[in-house]
Amino acid sequence: MTTQTAPAQPTDADGTDASGSDAPPRPPASVLWLHRSIVALAVVTATMVASGLYLTFRYRPANRVDAPSLPDRSALVGIAQWLHTAGAYAFVVLVCVVVGSALVVAGRRGHNHGIILASGFGLFIVAIGFLLTGLQLPWQGFRWVVAGDAAFDGVFGFPRAVADVLVRDGAVTPARYETVAWIHIAGLPVFAVFAAWWLLGAIQASRRDGADPSV
Repeated sequence: MTTQTAPAQPTDADGTDASGSDAPPRPPASVLWLHRSIVALAVVTATMVASGLYLTFRYRPANRVDAPSLPDRSALVGIAQWLHTAGAYAFVVLVCVVVGSALVVAGRRGHNHGIILASGFGLFIVAIGFLLTGLQLPWQGFRWVVAGDAAFDGVFGFPRAVADVLVRDGAVTPARYETVAWIHIAGLPVFAVFAAWWLLGAIQASRRDGADPSV
């Protein structure tokens, strides 16, 4: 008595079913990298927006002297500042990863790289702008015209008695400081949204126009 066995299904080198009848084709690694980097960029952006809004109204530098008249800042301020700073550097790196992955995918699909390069370069410039202006916002103290109140939180609406805002190793006028803050908080985000929308549109166009949308 003999038994018959079903012939083995042909498989690819990676062990997947070569017939492709049951499972859809697995997207290439470049497409997976692109999708994951876009998701990571969205998460980092949301973290920066949330921490940035909190710091806009609650920022206060860490006390360098221990005095009863200088209240300690909240631990949440320190956490938010760390997240915002780390997120700014991660944002620059992820923009480069997204643009690089998009160029690779567009090349596989035979799509023109021009729009992706232009929009990606614009988003990269905005990311650098966020980083440079953000580094000028953590103030360390004030120079007062007359004795003033040391308990001030945020980055807008300095008391009128403030003559200079101490930032890093220098001092700037409140008007100049708030100009940089407005550029960082309100100006650059407009260009970031435009550049990101343009880049995502270019990526989607490469998917539609490609000879094989699965690659």
